[in-house]
Amino acid sequence: MPRKISLSDLNALDVDCSFDRMKQEAVEAAEGDESKALYFLTESVLKGFFKKLEAGYDHGLPPELRNHIENIKGTNILHVMEKKITASDLNRNQNRLLFSENSVKNQFLYSQEEINKVNQPSGLQVKVIQPCLETIEEVELKKRTKNHGTYSEFVLTRNWFKMAENKMNHLHTNDTVRLWSFRKGSELCFALVKT
Repeated sequence: MPRKISLSDLNALDVDCSFDRMKQEAVEAAEGDESKALYFLTESVLKGFFKKLEAGYDHGLPPELRNHIENIKGTNILHVMEKKITASDLNRNQNRLLFSENSVKNQFLYSQEEINKVNQPSGLQVKVIQPCLETIEEVELKKRTKNHGTYSEFVLTRNWFKMAENKMNHLHTNDTVRLWSFRKGSELCFALVKT
């Protein structure tokens, strides 16, 4: 008879350090039913695990960027999203790169503190490596919810336009870019790649 899956089995499959959050969500959804909670948690962990396998850890990560991240002691590199640059992404007055929560390929917010900060008006301060491999500091990551909570999007703002107008990055409307996250210690950082 096959062995039942345990909490430690699920925790071992948790590749993006969000097990505690998923466990709490499963318990709340199960409304006190322990077997339902374990079922919900199993579904959530396995879904995340297979999504991670499908997305690949370094799908399309240029070797020079990987070397740059490793040289600055960056770890936990994850492919966050891919999108076509829009005219509004390059609009000086908007000063932001927008991407929907649905486009996120891998969970990149690890702690409840980070999740709370991106939902605040001031956002979470992050550093971003530009396509030209220069770093921009003091970029803000924010999450906005629309349509009565049915749609969420992330924005990289404050100093985003420095990247957009940097001629060495060659960013133009309809260019495809990939956003990667990585950690420097516990600090969340990003890298933007033009494909």
